[in-house]
Amino acid sequence: ASSDPLLRVERQRLAFAEQQLAAGSAALPLLSTPTHAPHWLAPTALVQRLLAYEAARQEPDTADLSLALARCACWAPAETAAARPLLPHSAAPLAPALPWLWVVAARTRYPEAVFEELQPLADCPGVAAPWQPGWRFEPMTYSLLMVAVGKHQFLAFAATCRPNLAALAPSPHPLPHQPYLWGRA
Repeated sequence: ASSDPLLRVERQRLAFAEQQLAAGSAALPLLSTPTHAPHWLAPTALVQRLLAYEAARQEPDTADLSLALARCACWAPAETAAARPLLPHSAAPLAPALPWLWVVAARTRYPEAVFEELQPLADCPGVAAPWQPGWRFEPMTYSLLMVAVGKHQFLAFAATCRPNLAALAPSPHPLPHQPYLWGRA
């Protein structure tokens, strides 16, 4: 299993879609399905999809909702304005979800920024500051070799390394915003 949080989110989103198909559930689309090339989602489409889930009494997958928010075309003022009147029709409480909705919106629009306001949620990677994944290697063995190429001799150094997986430990929260959605604590 990968420790990459993005892979965990994508796996959850696709597992949710597969589960819906296998169960023969009502034909509800994934919230994050794009409406515009290359991958944008119209705000009105997102709100309408959320209302459809609510009408079907089906809770959307949190990973799918996060991706939908990240894909939302906020640069289209007419679309955003058209979506606003639809929001009061939702019975779901929004306030408990706001911290994580802000995280998704902030990271999507300003990926390199540091947000002091999000520091209380910083126990998850990439929330208050940009996430910098990387590998750290620990040398295990060393070799010194004399290599001859034609008339020339070279001294070569080789090291066998293994990744330090403890430095890449997964977040304690696979989807940290999940408990805040839909009024659940």
